Amino acid sequence: MEDALIGAIVLWAVSALFMLFPEQLLKVQTETYKIMGAEFRYTAKTVRFIRLISLVLIVVGFIVFFFG
Repeated sequence: MEDALIGAIVLWAVSALFMLFPEQLLKVQTETYKIMGAEFRYTAKTVRFIRLISLVLIVVGFIVFFFG
C-alpha cells in the first residue's frame, strides 16, 4: 500500500511538471531551448503531446493510488 502511494505521488509530481512547462511554451510558438547541452525545439504539436502524456500520467496515478 505504501509503495502504491509513493508511486502515485511521484506520478502526480511528474505530471504537474509536464503541465507547468507547456504554459510557458505556448507564449513562444517555436523556440529552441538548451537543456544540459542538448537543443530542443518546441512547437504547438509538441505542447499538445506533452499535455496528453501528462493527462495519461495523472490517470495512471489515480489507478495506482486506488487499486494498487
